[in-house]
Amino acid sequence: MNLAVKHIITVVAFFLFSGTFIYAQKIKEVTHRDISVHYKDSSVNATVLLEEKKIRLSTNIDYYWYQNNAIKVNQGGFKGRLLDGDYQVITSDGSLITKGEFKKGYKIGKWKTWEKTGKLATIYQWNKGYKNGNYELYVDGKVVEEGSYKSGRLHGSFLKYEAEEVVEKGRYKKGKLHGKIITYKNDTIFSVTNYKNGKEVVPKEKKAKEPKNTTEKTKKNKTKEAVENTKTKEDKETNKKWWKFWQKKTEDETDKKPTTKKVKEPKVDARKNGEQKEKKTKKKKDD
Repeated sequence: MNLAVKHIITVVAFFLFSGTFIYAQKIKEVTHRDISVHYKDSSVNATVLLEEKKIRLSTNIDYYWYQNNAIKVNQGGFKGRLLDGDYQVITSDGSLITKGEFKKGYKIGKWKTWEKTGKLATIYQWNKGYKNGNYELYVDGKVVEEGSYKSGRLHGSFLKYEAEEVVEKGRYKKGKLHGKIITYKNDTIFSVTNYKNGKEVVPKEKKAKEPKNTTEKTKKNKTKEAVENTKTKEDKETNKKWWKFWQKKTEDETDKKPTTKKVKEPKVDARKNGEQKEKKTKKKKDD
């Protein structure tokens, strides 16, 4: 193969490659378009999607779209060109106040906002149109709150600051306060409040033992004593009646049957009498 033929082949290949590259660029330009929307004190620079592909919409997500030189937002729907790509809001003097990214109309990635003075105001993380991940809030460039989101709801621990000192901390669970919420004052704990699923848990107060009613007790005792005394008195009266009845019965029986009991004569001990007689005889002899 001579040099002339090689040269021709090289030139043809170059043009074919260049044509393919240029065609690919044209396809990319056709799928997206940069837009600018101007307001009185700011301008919005964004990119819109030109593809007519069917997009699966979620009823809980906000979709940002462009039509008639205006950017609009609808929950769960759109009518126009969806924003897709970088997004910036710039003031009339050229200061950046918002920066983020869209994909098929919803927010994704890190979004930042700044005050007109240029100091940082907010940082949020987005995923498929929902706040998801850590966030930070600032005032005059100093952080005043930080925490996290999960699927668009506050979830997890948070901290609040004043003069760069922690003044409150706690937790969220699925968008509601949950657990201990502690506030601080002068670097010491000021209050502790318990929450459960967004509702404050009020501790149950222990009921103080009521003093015993001595008057009522005395009345009961007196009543009991009176009943017992009455019962005792009745028993005594009954016993007395029975005793009289029994005594009378005994007297009647005595009158009817006189006693014929023999009087027992005292027994005489003969041995003892003999000893006494001997003593008396001996005494007389001695005399």
